Amino acid sequence: MKPKNLLCIIIMLMAFGIATAGVVYDYDNGNVTGAPYPGTDLNGQDGWVQLSNASYARDDLAGRVGFDGLVGSSGGDSQMCRVNNAAWDYGIIGDHIIIEQTGRFGSGQSLTFALGSDVDDDGELNGNEVAFFFGHHGAGGWYIRRSAWGSEVKSNISAGATGMWRIVIDVDLAANGGDGSGSLYVQKIGDDAGNAVEDTLTAVAACQNIDLDIASRMNAGATDPATWNGIFTRNSNASVDNLTIRGDIAAPHAFGAAPNPWEGGELLDPANAVLSWKTGRVAGDWTTVNSAITAHKVYIGTPSDPNLLLATTIDVTGTGGADWDPSGQWELEKDSTYLWRVDEVTATGIIKGVEWSFYTEKTPPQIITHPADSYTPEGEDAVITVDAIDPLGAGLTYEWRNGAEEIVGGNSATLTISNAQISDEDTFYCSITNTSGTTVSKVASLTIARLIGNWLVDGSLTDSSGYGNDADPNGNPVIVDGPLEGTSALQFNGSDQWATVTIDETLNKYDKQYTIAFWVRDEGASTWRRFINYGYYNINGGSFARADICRNNWGTRTLAFRMGNKTGGTFETAVMPQDEWNHFAAIYDGTGMYLYKNGSLVSSPTNASGPMRSVLGEPIVLGARIYVANDVPTPASSHFKGSLSDVRVYNYAMDDLGVVTMYTTITGESVCFDRPEFDISGPDGDPDCVVNLFDFAALASDWMVSNQVDPGN
Repeated sequence: MKPKNLLCIIIMLMAFGIATAGVVYDYDNGNVTGAPYPGTDLNGQDGWVQLSNASYARDDLAGRVGFDGLVGSSGGDSQMCRVNNAAWDYGIIGDHIIIEQTGRFGSGQSLTFALGSDVDDDGELNGNEVAFFFGHHGAGGWYIRRSAWGSEVKSNISAGATGMWRIVIDVDLAANGGDGSGSLYVQKIGDDAGNAVEDTLTAVAACQNIDLDIASRMNAGATDPATWNGIFTRNSNASVDNLTIRGDIAAPHAFGAAPNPWEGGELLDPANAVLSWKTGRVAGDWTTVNSAITAHKVYIGTPSDPNLLLATTIDVTGTGGADWDPSGQWELEKDSTYLWRVDEVTATGIIKGVEWSFYTEKTPPQIITHPADSYTPEGEDAVITVDAIDPLGAGLTYEWRNGAEEIVGGNSATLTISNAQISDEDTFYCSITNTSGTTVSKVASLTIARLIGNWLVDGSLTDSSGYGNDADPNGNPVIVDGPLEGTSALQFNGSDQWATVTIDETLNKYDKQYTIAFWVRDEGASTWRRFINYGYYNINGGSFARADICRNNWGTRTLAFRMGNKTGGTFETAVMPQDEWNHFAAIYDGTGMYLYKNGSLVSSPTNASGPMRSVLGEPIVLGARIYVANDVPTPASSHFKGSLSDVRVYNYAMDDLGVVTMYTTITGESVCFDRPEFDISGPDGDPDCVVNLFDFAALASDWMVSNQVDPGN
């Protein structure tokens, strides 16, 4: 930080204080301390009482510290409450407080915190003594409960969280006409095993700016925050640590700093770093501005400087607060922490303020291209890459992790998994770090690209892929001659014959891409008929199967391939003449649909209408469709009259070359995959996909022929 105008700066030789400004109560690793007023150190081990099944949360809290620093609770509904004690009256001054605690809980476990005034001195917060409470409920996610045990406001999380979490509530006591407003934030800091997790403090969607009903529901003698001295925490089979309350407590100094000095979430633009605060109040009265204050002296510095510098003096106005933009006088830098203080000026002297902090914008790594999903054949090397730049130009470090948060690769933009096997299938992401911070990439998955289902090979209902998901016949479809010499197929009569394959975990879990390949011969009338459905045709009229492949009734005989999550779906079509065998491949690559006929793309890519839903336990239906109405599967309908052979399901989207290779391997025929530009003739006078003497002869026959017209001719 460099001053823009040295004439404006007066160097103040004031050493930094070591106490955290505004900490009312701080319980950390078994030691309960606080500093509501200078020089005060409270021993909370003397001030906790046992309630309910609180044998797991007894007075000797220091003895309950686990290896990870959390106070443990080994059973029951452990409750701890701070006794009302005049010696521990911390009298919150100001209308803005931050409360946070760290908790660790498993499935179905809860952690709750409450604050209020123990009016009846029974060491417990009862009924309308509670100002508000918040936390995590094992059966309903995060929540805020209004004062006096009022109604709960729960998050949109249907299942309880697990692991280690930081839970923060930001309270504006002056909002809603004195009823107060609370906003809840959470940050996952560890997994179920206690391993550190790098996450950010995130607003809980349904728990923002909640009316706390403080003035309207609390005990009339307890609504003043200056009287609040009761703390209640319940940890049902959970653990708790790092409980803090932060407020503006030392009247009549300046308070209410913005940005919030206790959270680093708001990063200021160095070119527009506006700081604001509220004028000091009358001692003991958090609602009345101290009229003796005539000016604010603003000091600024950095943690590496032992002194703060007087930057400006601002006259007090009648608004009850002030603001200042340091970028008008200082060259603030990115990736920096700054300390600042506001001293209040009166006719009788200076009221020294507390030190606050603010943070400027960071320049962590910028990801240009996130890792992409990899579909790799078994035995080949799987390669997943990330492309990032360092705005600081100092170089990046990389760390790759899998879905279990295990480190699997380091200090390279490329993760290589040699000789990839099915057991290597996982998700992966990369943490990229520079001196400013860390940027985490999106998650990419590794899939071993392979055949996961194959039926009606030579008319057999056995799954020849090796996964054992055999088809079950209904109505005895018959075996007939197949599309190629020596092959057979399964023929359906169009009325009461079909076959089903129950979808297991393998057929269900590959839900990003697929390829369905098959031989089909249409032998019936030109009406809508389904012959392959991957999952129920629809669910109560609202969601198509992963694939609905049918013969439509649009005049010309056409095969239709559609999928999606709404009625109407999305279509890819191709002509399917009657009584003629054709090979088709229906492909979804995550965004678009493709349809191939006899090795060639026959439809332009069409965007799908939504992500694939889970079809676990549903059927793949061959020769008909089955849909769900009112949550009940209906009998098979829309029966197909025709034959199917060699139905295949792959867990990835084949590209053009893959489809052609599959088709030529099956048929033994050659297909021109990508016709050369100068392929203009062949042995029969037609292009033959090869540039050779036939093409040269055709070209030479017109050698030197010119149709050029010169000027004047």
